[in-house]
Amino acid sequence: RNKLFVRGVADSSFNGPTPATVAQYFGEARINYDAPDPNLNLYDIGSVEILEGPQGTLYGGAAIGGIMRLMPNGPVLGEASGSAEAGALATQKGGIGGDAAAMLNLPLGPAAAVRAVGYGVLNPGYIDDAGRGLSDINRTVSFGGRLAVRYDPAAKVSIEAGGVYQDLDTRDGQYAELGLPPLTRSSTIAQPFDNDFRLGYAVVRAPLWGASLVSSTSFVRQELRTQFDATPRFGVPAAF
Repeated sequence: RNKLFVRGVADSSFNGPTPATVAQYFGEARINYDAPDPNLNLYDIGSVEILEGPQGTLYGGAAIGGIMRLMPNGPVLGEASGSAEAGALATQKGGIGGDAAAMLNLPLGPAAAVRAVGYGVLNPGYIDDAGRGLSDINRTVSFGGRLAVRYDPAAKVSIEAGGVYQDLDTRDGQYAELGLPPLTRSSTIAQPFDNDFRLGYAVVRAPLWGASLVSSTSFVRQELRTQFDATPRFGVPAAF
């Protein structure tokens, strides 16, 4: 799920305990190693950068395919601003969904500022399960937010600390079966997927002997839970 390929380099189409082939960063913080793309929603993101691999010399392991870097819009000193957006969507042969997001930037005196982002997304389902008599079973809901605080104690010196969280829940598996009507399958039990992501980071930028020093410290926690239908062709319903 959400496995990224760059240069066509991949170990397989499945996720496991092996290192990823594409290293992902949120600003200066590494956000993955042996886990899939957390699929962070790109609200208030300034740019998405792609660097072809291999990049192990500069970025360490799990970068043989390349690097993907999300560059968020950081706190802006001396500026009070905000924005909000909302959308709705209808899926053909599926349900109704939408999204909403808001951003707020506030100064904390002349040398500090805080920026907060919050959002929620509902992607409606479009796959039916004939075996259980259910419609639009693969609905996905995600919500999350970010908070960043910046402090510039001196000229060309900047300290930023922040956090990111996102919860993503898919109600059932995202697949259909041959031999059945389009976008239909027949299963015995639900096969939900859950991806919870947490990131805390601190970045210090300062001049050092004519060069620029960037120090990044971060902590990442990503929880993945997947349930598969392991029911035998003729047997008692079972999950894996």
